Amino acid sequence: MKLYLLRHAIAFPRDTPGVRDEDRPLTDEGREKMQREAAGIAHIVKTFDVILTSPYKRAYETAMITARAMGLSKAVNVFDALKPGTSYAVFMKALASYADKKDVLLVGHEPDMSTFAAALCGMTQPNIGFKKGSIGCVEVDRIPPQHHGVLLWLLTPGQARALGTRR
Repeated sequence: MKLYLLRHAIAFPRDTPGVRDEDRPLTDEGREKMQREAAGIAHIVKTFDVILTSPYKRAYETAMITARAMGLSKAVNVFDALKPGTSYAVFMKALASYADKKDVLLVGHEPDMSTFAAALCGMTQPNIGFKKGSIGCVEVDRIPPQHHGVLLWLLTPGQARALGTRR
């Protein structure tokens, strides 16, 4: 199974007056950059069996931009285990219901994406960084993993955008 971990794109700042954290949308720049990043993701990943996203607006918008770029809008599911601050154990327990899938895109937040990627690879400390819009691929034997997963690749947003310009 391949798990693709994608951090949401550039969103409005945390301290935006009158906007709750869970309601912060992507900025115009964030949407524009994510559209180009999604084209890059579509260039290297042909499809996802399912796209699971945090219910927070910025993550959901990121998931939808990516899904549209790949023709997978109906594959997007809100996944509460991707809310910021969810423990790895709770995340793994919830992810078990998707154990029959081969390619799963997970759209969430930092530091959770780093924590989950590191834990999947058997690391005790997160040392894999996810900038806004970064995506990584971790291959695991199953959910929950019986053996340490392998980080196959990690793309910065700029690298994903560059791939999106290739024809």
